[in-house]
Amino acid sequence: MFVMMRCNQNNKGASTRTDDAAGETMKAVIVYDDFAVAGKVNAMLAGASRRANQIAHWLVHPWRIDWLNLAPDEARIDAEDAHLIVVALRQTRTLPRRLLEWLESWAAHRQVLEAGLAVWNDQPGENSRAVMAGLSRFVKQHGLNFIFDDSKTGEDDADYAVPFAGEPAHR
Repeated sequence: MFVMMRCNQNNKGASTRTDDAAGETMKAVIVYDDFAVAGKVNAMLAGASRRANQIAHWLVHPWRIDWLNLAPDEARIDAEDAHLIVVALRQTRTLPRRLLEWLESWAAHRQVLEAGLAVWNDQPGENSRAVMAGLSRFVKQHGLNFIFDDSKTGEDDADYAVPFAGEPAHR
């Protein structure tokens, strides 16, 4: 499988092309604040496909977080058919209100009911608590799957635990 992330620093009209004859194509939207972090997430998704013997591969659409202010409708329309939204942060220390508003709009219009939200926090620690707590509430409210690395939160993962869509909650 070949994954190429074509993304400029402005991100307007950015896209990713995935070339692979086998497997199902799944769409991921990366909302990022630092281009290098978006690249890491893209590489992680490509690696996951390779490890899964290419049962599925990812079509990745990156959106720089400040573009959610400039083109929120365009970004939401682009994300409506996404299987996964990845919030990839390095420089953002609190959950931006505009990001949460955009996620609310996406959740109301999403076409994939089993969609998930993943958090990639490149600078974990005390500053990530507010982001994780806000996204955890959002995920619970909308019945989404939640993917995060609990070893990077510095917290007990029970604080953020969300059952997979369709599974009963065990608390």
